[in-house]
Amino acid sequence: MCCCCKGGTKAGICIIPFILFWLVSFIIYVVVLAVGIAIRFLADNIEVPVLQGKPTLKEAVDHIETKFSEFWNLVFADLVDGLNLLFTSSAFFTAVALVIVLYTCCLCCCRPYLKKDENEKADDHTI
Repeated sequence: MCCCCKGGTKAGICIIPFILFWLVSFIIYVVVLAVGIAIRFLADNIEVPVLQGKPTLKEAVDHIETKFSEFWNLVFADLVDGLNLLFTSSAFFTAVALVIVLYTCCLCCCRPYLKKDENEKADDHTI
């Protein structure tokens, strides 16, 4: 159990690295997910000023994909597939991280594995 809970042990201090590693991974996956959402759904609004005519990102990608299909297949096709998998994975791992923190909070609050005192056992049987 947690070191700060009633009946907790000093071994509960191990929760600190758990929290740090959880937080680091959660931040990484949320950033990847946010960037993926921004690029995927806001590509019409992102302007590429270095190209002639200042097209949007979607227009530039569509132009390269259609006009230079051999170049696209050689350079970008596998990259786009990998980034789509990364986007899907980041959404999944963000959801899993939220489930982990929910489970951890419930475990700490409810303490289902804590042995009950004799007084609490007697109270459980009364109506």
